[in-house]
Amino acid sequence: MLYRTVLTLLVASATAFTASKPTLVRPVTMPSTTACHIIMTDKETDTILQSAKDCVDSECSIDEVDSLLETLKSAEADLRHRLDKIDGLIGELQHINEKPDRKTSEVRQFVQDLMLVFSHKKPKVSPTGWSGDVTKHLTAYDALPPKPWKASP
Repeated sequence: MLYRTVLTLLVASATAFTASKPTLVRPVTMPSTTACHIIMTDKETDTILQSAKDCVDSECSIDEVDSLLETLKSAEADLRHRLDKIDGLIGELQHINEKPDRKTSEVRQFVQDLMLVFSHKKPKVSPTGWSGDVTKHLTAYDALPPKPWKASP
């Protein structure tokens, strides 16, 4: 009995220092709030065109026309919302461009971000919030002013 207990404790303590089995972790892809769905997607366009084609192929009954109108009104509301977002981006770009101390790098970065809004390409890397700028590493002595030295009494 004592032998089994010692063996169990030995095995349990030995496994504490071993590497665990690697698990497959899928990267989470979250849609960007600024880069997705600003203009009509292919799926939305296909939905509208299919509704119109269904109406044309048949006799355009009242129900089919009502369905097409609902689809178009829904698309119109989405596009109005998206156009408001684009208007905000235009205003922000004008504000950045008209600054008295206009920085070219800031304008260039904003325009690059604006290009992502109208792109249908999936980004290679999901946005993480890191700007990508590499700065010089500072120590506490470089970043903070030193305290005055006083001799101990």
